[in-house]
Amino acid sequence: MTWREILRILLALGVTLLLSLTVGLFVSVRGTESRNTVLGTLVLLLGVTLLPLFYQVVNEHFLRRGWPGFGVANLSPWVMFVSGFENAYQRTGGQSYWGSVVLLLILSLLFLSAAIWQLPRCWQAGLGSGTPSGGVHRSGLRKRRVRALGGGVSAADPCWRLVESFDDEPGWLRFVRAVLLLVFGSTVILALSTRSPVQGFVTAMGTALVMSLLTKLFLALEATRRLHQDRRSGALELLLVTPLSVERIVTGLRRGVNGVVWRSVVWVAISIVVLIAAAIGFPRELEMQPSDQTVFLVLFGGALAALVADRMALQWLGLHRALRATTHLRAAFATFGIVMLPSWAGLGLVVALLSAGSSGALEAGAFLALWHLGSVGYSVALWKAYRLRVIKEFRRLAAGSAD
Repeated sequence: MTWREILRILLALGVTLLLSLTVGLFVSVRGTESRNTVLGTLVLLLGVTLLPLFYQVVNEHFLRRGWPGFGVANLSPWVMFVSGFENAYQRTGGQSYWGSVVLLLILSLLFLSAAIWQLPRCWQAGLGSGTPSGGVHRSGLRKRRVRALGGGVSAADPCWRLVESFDDEPGWLRFVRAVLLLVFGSTVILALSTRSPVQGFVTAMGTALVMSLLTKLFLALEATRRLHQDRRSGALELLLVTPLSVERIVTGLRRGVNGVVWRSVVWVAISIVVLIAAAIGFPRELEMQPSDQTVFLVLFGGALAALVADRMALQWLGLHRALRATTHLRAAFATFGIVMLPSWAGLGLVVALLSAGSSGALEAGAFLALWHLGSVGYSVALWKAYRLRVIKEFRRLAAGSAD
């Protein structure tokens, strides 16, 4: 690596940091809740990074137009980083790299200008209405859905008020999910009907992974948000002196979280099932050997099991962290990190082991199966352990409130 290459990568890091700051500022101006601000910033950055790459994949592998060296894909920070390495830089004569730098600087300036333009208007709107702009309103349809999910929580039960107090998922999150599902469905169809099945199937897998990570992050934010707000405002102390038992309070909190995140979880599960069906039903169209098919089925089946186990672990650990953390974001990110980071570390170890030797499909499938077993077992252990801790912590708080 030459010093010129190092300087180009450092410049790319600086431009990416500037873009992240301006995107965060733009989202923060409009956001009134931490979950919306965090998820909105992450989704917007992922969109800027991945959508141009999706355009490049479709343009190069499905439309067969080739890579022009400069175009829409240069809006992605990933293209800027890759183009900064010496081989790619020499191949395009620096056009792709410097084009990305200029486009991303212009994009950062646009986000900053939009934030500055919106700021006084958002303040005036908030002062004029007396409530923060961008609030979420619950509909009768949602109330009926939460009641159905509540299973035994009727409108006459005080626990129903706790379940019903949860806000619905943000509208922009539904839009993002719809876009990701559109990308997922189109890439699966392209993989099965064109001459580039590998690129299409890998893109569909990546889209499903993005949906899964966003869903789990949203679950961590939602599992900690309401309880942390109630603890900070003093509403939790009032709730603990009501006739509701600790078990009913915890049940109401969990069902409230389920009422918010259930659609995201279901769509992620459906996307994984579609990948499993494609691997089983269309191995020839996807150019899969029987050994490769087994590896993919192990990967997708484990992902489905991990979705269920991680969902329960994030819920219970989130409730526990919300009772202890000083801020909502600290509770949410601690929850997400404790559940997900060990799994990612295990995946990194598996990839390193498979890359170190000449492992075949059988060894790859065995390593992935062991990784999934470890990840699911870890999440189940967290789920069981923190379920007991949450109940114990609530009982301790209830005893203190009674005194």
